[in-house]
Amino acid sequence: MILLDLTNHIDLWPEELAPVGAGTREKEPFENWWQRCEARLAHLHPKIAEQWIYRHWKNSPFIGLDLAGLTWCLEKWVAAEILKSVVLAYGPLELDPERDYRTFTKVYSGMGPGPTRLDLDTGTWDFPIVVLHTPEGFISEKGDFPEARYVLVEGHQRFMYFNALYNRGEIAGEHSIFILEQSGRKR
Repeated sequence: MILLDLTNHIDLWPEELAPVGAGTREKEPFENWWQRCEARLAHLHPKIAEQWIYRHWKNSPFIGLDLAGLTWCLEKWVAAEILKSVVLAYGPLELDPERDYRTFTKVYSGMGPGPTRLDLDTGTWDFPIVVLHTPEGFISEKGDFPEARYVLVEGHQRFMYFNALYNRGEIAGEHSIFILEQSGRKR
């Protein structure tokens, strides 16, 4: 058994895929970026590209994944299965449903609830979370996870609020998730 090593943050993302203005207020719109990069990333769903690669660019701890070697599928899982099967390699060691509920239901400066709350308060997320299938487990800075078969790549805030709502009995049913596979690692 060879655990996927997520502690190696060697950047495998080609610079030519960088959004123009990444990290600034002048970042190019997704539509422009996708038009430029779609040929290189056509093997990924546009929502995966937008929410993970375009939105987070080099701030993703998963820049060590070879984008060209990824495939994906979209599945519907029940809430309990998502929370039982998907592990956070980065972020808090343990989720705190009460703290997370307070965080995401807080109204900031009269601006109203944020998009994470608004989406999940309608019953599910607008963008499915993105998980990586890890058939032999993984290693992260948090430790070794030989039994973990799915690690969260994108959607940490949605996942945390989802967990908070689930623990309050306010969310159930099926929810779409994107599952990434790496070349040579099949389910």
